This record gives sequence, C-alpha cells and structure tokens, in this order.
Amino acid sequence: MEKHQQNIELYLSSGGDPKLAARYKSPTLDNRSKLSYLLSQMNISYEKKENIHGQTLDIDRQKVDKPQKKVDLPVPDPVEPDKPKFLGLITQYPVELHSTYHDAFAIWLKLCSLKIKLNGVDPEDEASAYSFQTKMLRHIQKFDKCKRVLDHYLENKRILPTKSKNDYSNMSVLELDREKRNLAGLICRRKQTIAKMESMLPEITAPDYNRKLAAINNKIEQLEVLILDQEKILELLV
Repeated sequence: MEKHQQNIELYLSSGGDPKLAARYKSPTLDNRSKLSYLLSQMNISYEKKENIHGQTLDIDRQKVDKPQKKVDLPVPDPVEPDKPKFLGLITQYPVELHSTYHDAFAIWLKLCSLKIKLNGVDPEDEASAYSFQTKMLRHIQKFDKCKRVLDHYLENKRILPTKSKNDYSNMSVLELDREKRNLAGLICRRKQTIAKMESMLPEITAPDYNRKLAAINNKIEQLEVLILDQEKILELLV
C-alpha cells in the first residue's frame, strides 16, 4: 500500500493526470496494475526517480564544493612620469636630438631621486649628505649640457654638436696634456669673440640682424666642438 501511494505521488509529480490518480487511488490489485502501466508508459519508476534526485543532488554538491577558478587580474601598464614642462615635448625637436631629450629627462629623474634621499639623511650624517650633494652637482652639470643643446635648437632651429668626433686614444699623456692646454686657450678666446659679437648684435628689425645672428650661432657651435674635445681629453687623463 505504501508503495502504491508512492507511485501515485510519483505519477502526479511527473505530470500525470490528477483525475486518473484519484480514480486509481485505492490500492486494489487492479488499480496498482493500471498505475504501474501508466508509469511504464511515462518510462519512469520510483527507483529511477530516486536515482535522478540523487544524481541531481550530487551534481549540485559538486558545483558547490568545486573550488572557484582563480582569475588573474590584468596587470596595469606602467605609468610613465610626466615630463617636466621646461623640457617641452619631444615632437618639438628633430630626431637627432631625441636621445639628448631622453638623457635630459633621465638625469632630471635621477636628480629628483637624489634630492629625496638627501632630505632623508640625518642632519648629523655630514658624510652621506656631502656624497649626495656631490652626485647632484655632477648630474646638474650633465643636465645643463643637455638643456643647452635643446634650448639652442628651440631658439635658433640649429643643432649643437653633442659628441666629439676627434680620436685622442693614441696620444700619450704629454700629448693629451698639451692638447688640453691648447684647447683651453681656444675656448677662452672663442668665448670672448662670441661675447663681443653679441654686444654688437643690432636690433631684430635691422636688415643685417639675421646674418649677424647666424655668424654668432656658427661661433657658438664651433665653441661647443672645442668643449666636447676638451671633455674627451679630460676623460682620458683621469
């Protein structure tokens, strides 16, 4: 009788006709046979229903118990620091000066880093403070050199040389020292010439202004070549 009642519930839960279920509710042999026939037509039995429920439960449990797959968050692209306004945009300069532009920016970042480290030095630690200050002075000299080249182009649309083209590697120490002193004299005289020419430069509205300005720029570029040669010799003498 209990199984018959279970079959009726199974029949109804599987979409069976309630009227037929009510008609075969009594657990007579005939009703049990007819109900079994109806269930067989629906291709279902109480045992199968139990298995289906069990499988569904197992699947649901697997979904709950299954560890969630770890999702790797995308790594953000590194953010490049903003260029200082006094350097302008790299598009303002010709390709020949792009390396100078990058050097100036890299040196400026290094100077900022050294300044932060210097600020963190203990006031009593004079040795560390002096070390940072010395490094900063060297970087300032390098930065000024790059900035001079960039500024010269922005003002005159002319490119100052940035590297010495002369080879002094085969010279002896005495020859290098003699060349160094010779360059020092040339540099001094060239600076005096430029200062004199600049003092005689006419007003911008004068007819010969552009010609005289071009002559000054030629002297400045020649001076830069001498300075680069001098620096190269000093590096060899160290």
